[in-house]
Amino acid sequence: MLALEGNYSTATIVIYGGAQYDAYNNETVNLPGKGSCGRIMATDPNLAWEMDTMPLVRIMGEMVILPTGDVLIINGAQTRSQGFGLANNSCLNPVKYQPNQQLGSHFTILNPSTIARMYHSTANLLPDGRILLAGSNTHWVYTWVQPFSTELTIDA
Repeated sequence: MLALEGNYSTATIVIYGGAQYDAYNNETVNLPGKGSCGRIMATDPNLAWEMDTMPLVRIMGEMVILPTGDVLIINGAQTRSQGFGLANNSCLNPVKYQPNQQLGSHFTILNPSTIARMYHSTANLLPDGRILLAGSNTHWVYTWVQPFSTELTIDA
């Protein structure tokens, strides 16, 4: 949900990306994630989706509302599915979603990370405006085998 507007009575919901239908059951197939971004004003009596396309497909990402009202979309993967070691092709580039821009101009690709943070990763806004990133692609046990080993570092 984006920041409430007006007298806190206007609520806009944004849903982005996701895995292809049945990707979890087809774990050997490198199905790409979705690049759709839907937005709806949940408090409008005439509900209607506004659809946009992200510059990168993404599954399992996090959204963090920034102090500016923009949204950071970060972490996740570009192919396969959520689950223990099922994701592939980590999405290293964060994307900034600017809700006040015109349709088709909402997104800006930001500089990439060097750390794959996929299933069970997290992104949280800190009081000073930085983003705290942690987690990685989970496994049944810790593993140091690539391509996506257990990640124990955190970034801000």
